[in-house]
Amino acid sequence: VVLAMAALAPTEPGSVQFPFRGERLVYALSWFSIAGGQMTLQASRKMPFDDRPAYRLELSAISNDFISNFFVVRETVVSWIDARTFESLRYEKHSIEGKHARDELIEFDHVTHMARRGDRIIPFEGPVFDSLSSVYYLRTLDLSRADQIHFEVVSGKHAYPLVVNIEGHERVKTPAGIFHTIRVEPRMENDSLFKSGENLRLWLTDDARRIPVMIRSKLKFGTLTARLSSGEGPGWTLPQARDPAP
Repeated sequence: VVLAMAALAPTEPGSVQFPFRGERLVYALSWFSIAGGQMTLQASRKMPFDDRPAYRLELSAISNDFISNFFVVRETVVSWIDARTFESLRYEKHSIEGKHARDELIEFDHVTHMARRGDRIIPFEGPVFDSLSSVYYLRTLDLSRADQIHFEVVSGKHAYPLVVNIEGHERVKTPAGIFHTIRVEPRMENDSLFKSGENLRLWLTDDARRIPVMIRSKLKFGTLTARLSSGEGPGWTLPQARDPAP
């Protein structure tokens, strides 16, 4: 249990490298203990976006045939980020959940410090991220320096201060292997990575890459867990724990 919570300003954007280019992570989804489908996280190599160097991040999730009999999930989230600062340039979300389909587009103007979501203007202070790019930005930070990290995220119709609690070290088992991890809990007032207003935890490998090997979100109807099943990237292999499973 963390007894002292210290505030940590994040590393200044642009002062660290983006080590995730070409990375692709595949997860097995489960709801309670029932296999639920597959989720993929991937990051592009550097490419142009509106005549500026950028990276394209993508999350896709799809329910399997069994779960789809009860509740269909088809979701794609795309985030374009500035290659130098990692700040969000454009955020898109296309989702089908049950009988509901939703499309969302947020465009960021870093000159005026305004984001546009349809007819809605969202002011932000910056540096600013979206719900997907914030995970990648978190991975660039030194998580051993304090117990809490703060930065700004635009999600839904507002800009929010995101608070990331560093909860401790834990060894976790996934289909891809056993990993030594740092467990973190991002919290904000509105959306989490999966569902609005519910708890979200990530288990990041305790190494320089900080690969999210497990993600868990408590929903209104149970708990959704994503466990890493495979991963690849230029010049690296998964850093599995060497000690045997308990």
